[in-house]
Amino acid sequence: MKPSIRRSTAALLASSLLLTIGRGATLPFMTIYLTRVYDMSVENIGYALTVALAIGVVFSLGFGILADKFDKKRYMLIAIVAFIAGFVATV
Repeated sequence: MKPSIRRSTAALLASSLLLTIGRGATLPFMTIYLTRVYDMSVENIGYALTVALAIGVVFSLGFGILADKFDKKRYMLIAIVAFIAGFVATV
């Protein structure tokens, strides 16, 4: 394997690990936040988080299939831009 491919793969895996750790660290606090600030019931929070995570799984599978068929870098950039836009919209 070429060194540049090894570096790209390592960077992708490291960023995925950090993103997963970040999500896992914030989800428990999201429940507390939504309960206190928006007075949501625990049941509704469970539904909302389930829907959000299920949509993430569906999009991951869909974009994975597209990435296999087309240019991977293009779809990775689209995903990164969408992720950043979602983050900025919530801040």
